[in-house]
Amino acid sequence: MTLKSPQVIRQPSRQLLLVDDDDELRSSMSEALESAGFVVTAASNGREAFARLASAALPDVILLDLLMPVMNGWQFCEERKKVPELATIPIIAMSAAVSKDPRSPYYLDVDDFVVKPVELDELFAKLEGFTGAIEDDAGRRRSG
Repeated sequence: MTLKSPQVIRQPSRQLLLVDDDDELRSSMSEALESAGFVVTAASNGREAFARLASAALPDVILLDLLMPVMNGWQFCEERKKVPELATIPIIAMSAAVSKDPRSPYYLDVDDFVVKPVELDELFAKLEGFTGAIEDDAGRRRSG
């Protein structure tokens, strides 16, 4: 008699909304985030992000590009404040033009930020602070 090892099914439980107008970046980041255990919903601009937020489970965190067509990151943040259910979702801004200095013209009221080009280890460390440990490709929990 041969014993079969049980099949392990990893079911990501962390919801993430990725908002960026760069198709290639969105695709590669989605793949990396999904392999780390996230359920990723993607949008190419702020307006599309609002549509996704209205039609899917609310995410645990939003990764938000700033420079996008249709509705940019600054506009998205302003509109988000008007919706109580969305106002508490943490935002990590992603841009070469991001700053937490209120004297900067690029200042945003966000929870954290990463500078593009995004270093995945840095991003995972920041995400861990909002959602818990990140899993590697083998399903092992690791710190950022």
